[in-house]
Parts: sequence; C-alpha cells; structure tokens
Amino acid sequence: MKITLIGPVYPYRGGIALFTSSLARELEGQGHQVQLLSYNRQYPSWLYPGKSDKDPVQKNVDPRVQFLFSPLNPIDWLKTLRAIKKNNPDLIVVQWWTLFWTPAYHWLFKRLRKQNQRLVVIVHNTVPHEKKAFDEFFARAVLQQANEFICMNPNDAKKLQQLIKCEASQIKIVPHPVYQPFEPTGMTKEELRAL
Repeated sequence: MKITLIGPVYPYRGGIALFTSSLARELEGQGHQVQLLSYNRQYPSWLYPGKSDKDPVQKNVDPRVQFLFSPLNPIDWLKTLRAIKKNNPDLIVVQWWTLFWTPAYHWLFKRLRKQNQRLVVIVHNTVPHEKKAFDEFFARAVLQQANEFICMNPNDAKKLQQLIKCEASQIKIVPHPVYQPFEPTGMTKEELRAL
C-alpha cells in the first residue's frame, strides 16, 4: 500500500516526532511504501517555550523525509498538496495534537476530501488540555474532514465522537506504543540538561 504520513519527525523534539518516525519505520517494515512529509517549520520561535524545537542530540534524520509543510505559509500548504498528489497514495495518515495547525490542516484536509483521498487522523489530543472558548469549534472544523481516526485511549475516542458526531466504527482505539529504548548519547546528565 502507498501511504503518505504527515507529522513532525526528527530532528524535531518531542514524543510525537518520535511517534511519527517510529511509525514510518514500522509501516515500511510491513512492506508499505511510505512517503514521509514533515514540517519545514513547526512553530514560530516566539511560540516555542524552549531554546529550539530541534533536538540537538538527535542526528539521524531519515533521508526520505520531505520537509515541506509549515503552519502559516499557504505556499508551503500548496507544495505539500502537490507532493501528495504526485505520490498518489492509497492512504494519508496525519498527526493531530494542537490547534495551532488549524488553518493549514483545514485547508489541506478540505482539498484532500474533494479529491476523495482516504484520510486517517491519529488523534493525540482531541482538544488542548487547557481549554479555551473556541477550541472545540476549531478542532471540529478540521477533524470532521477526515474519514477515519486512531485514538490511543477510550476517553479521547469518546471526546472525538461527541465533538464531530462520527460513527464509532470510524474510530479505532490503539494503545500508545512502547518505544525502543533511546540510544545512548555519550553525554552527561549535566550536558543534557543544558540543552
């Protein structure tokens, strides 16, 4: 099967980058052909709480990754759509965890839906943990464009079903995976903490 996978990957920090990178390897290991699309920019620097959203320790960037998508640049949205069309996948899988990506994902999902693409969204957070007034409105606008969903626990599946009024059959509950241990970096605790 030809699969387009969209989400953060190394060298970006965080569990979702690890998740996406691991998922790409696992899908390829099962014989699927994976197009891996990531972000050329994840957040503006003023929004990121740390020094950088890149992991300075992680040096192994997957050579297949196309760093195309960005949250605020419509030209990058168009480049991403073109890359997907060129690949002509059987399935598109996208990571969802933050409302910051609402404009970009809404634009992309609507166009994929018009092209009758099969779109599966892996829902890490249906809405943010720190709820604000319009969270559900924005999440609904994006997520209702998808065909199917993967949630990692029954609570998120229930929230999602209530939010977009989808059928239970559209949601698969797959527990969060256990990752392979991190490779040793050779750095001391003090050096790692300074990053």
